[in-house]
Amino acid sequence: MENNSKTINLAEIEQDALIEGFNIGIGRAAKALSEMVDEKIKLSVPELKIFTKPYDLSSIGLNTEQKVCAIVQNYNGKYLKTDAMLLFVEEKSLELVRLFLREDIPLEDITELEEDALSEIGNIILNACIGSLSNLIDSQANGSLPKILKKNVIDLITSKENEESVLLIIYVDFSIENKSITGYVIFTLNMINFQLFLNQLVKSFTE
Repeated sequence: MENNSKTINLAEIEQDALIEGFNIGIGRAAKALSEMVDEKIKLSVPELKIFTKPYDLSSIGLNTEQKVCAIVQNYNGKYLKTDAMLLFVEEKSLELVRLFLREDIPLEDITELEEDALSEIGNIILNACIGSLSNLIDSQANGSLPKILKKNVIDLITSKENEESVLLIIYVDFSIENKSITGYVIFTLNMINFQLFLNQLVKSFTE
């Protein structure tokens, strides 16, 4: 069957505005996480891609049938309405938690303590990204409490079947104790909200 998935090519000013916002957010998240564990944590410069349905994420190393672990929050603002998630391939999320907790915990199980740690990591990163973008557009977005979901990728990112939606994906590498773990920050927006947010972001970025 033919795959009609495609990425959206942004204008240079749109790309620059988004990258600027996420650079600020990722920098703040790295600082907060480093303070949380009292050790330097490096997050790579984020790479950005935007997809429309049907989603083919193979270009960023994700298989839509792949089992993953995600910290999910919903944000609602005047210009930015999105379901946001921090996503890891499942075994990598447990490895990251084990590094943060500094305990030799078996990767087979997630305990309540580990879920709390993962929720906190996700909350810090998602709030930092949303916060930096909200500051740029001078309009705040309120967020829900984080929840953890373990599913395959396609079940996590599928929204209303008849709704034209956009996936805005930022992928970064966490570097801690000489280990590197790739995570994905994913925003799901409907097309109208995406255009509204992007127009406001560019307007604020160029003023």
